[in-house]
Amino acid sequence: MRPHRRLVSGRTFLVTEVVGTGDPAIFLHADVCDSRMWRAQLDGIGATYMAIAYDRRGFGETRAEEEDFSAVADLMAVIDKASAA
Repeated sequence: MRPHRRLVSGRTFLVTEVVGTGDPAIFLHADVCDSRMWRAQLDGIGATYMAIAYDRRGFGETRAEEEDFSAVADLMAVIDKASAA
């Protein structure tokens, strides 16, 4: 298992898995699962691109903090911070 990153968006730490380098390809999980649903795809895409999957608020290892938030702002925070690391 690869190490996960905890990227900040608002008061929440979004648990994120990043594989590879280059242009980012982002995988968003369904509302009945978490980022684990993308493990096989991360391995395949990560050979050519930076593949990123994260647990959205309230799913997997990411906890939902009580605050107003935007799912798009969370996504942008993951893209910005994962690409900068």
